Amino acid sequence: MEAQFARVESFGLSVSKQAKTKKNKTTILGVCAEGARVEGFTSHVENVEPADVVFGINPMTLFKEIETRFAAQNLNKKASGERSRQKDSLLMSAGVFSYPGEVDDDFFAWQADCIDYLKKEYGDHFKSAVVHLDESNPHLHFYLCDFKTLTVDR
Repeated sequence: MEAQFARVESFGLSVSKQAKTKKNKTTILGVCAEGARVEGFTSHVENVEPADVVFGINPMTLFKEIETRFAAQNLNKKASGERSRQKDSLLMSAGVFSYPGEVDDDFFAWQADCIDYLKKEYGDHFKSAVVHLDESNPHLHFYLCDFKTLTVDR
């Protein structure tokens, strides 16, 4: 079964000045916290339920790893006389696949197909996937990052 919709966007540790004029721009923290169902990031959900991590690491663990690696990368750049990267640099991509139906046996097969696709398409850059069942349509959020370069390029 196909997804009802799929979307992928890229994010930085802060929102760029250009993006601040666009509606619904957020940061890596915002995207990961919403995915992990952290209190304060779920105002759009009436009855919040915990996210189910179905692949890789918790999105908040991913956020902390990116933040730590970004700081270390910039310290190394500074030590070697290079220019540091801006906090609004695109460091992570995240996406969502929405399921067009109720949670049933087909949903779990669809979920497995989504994860297989992400593994094949993004390899080691695919770091996490969580499922949300507390909104009108079940959906899968996924998170992509290259830990070596901290870029969204493949």
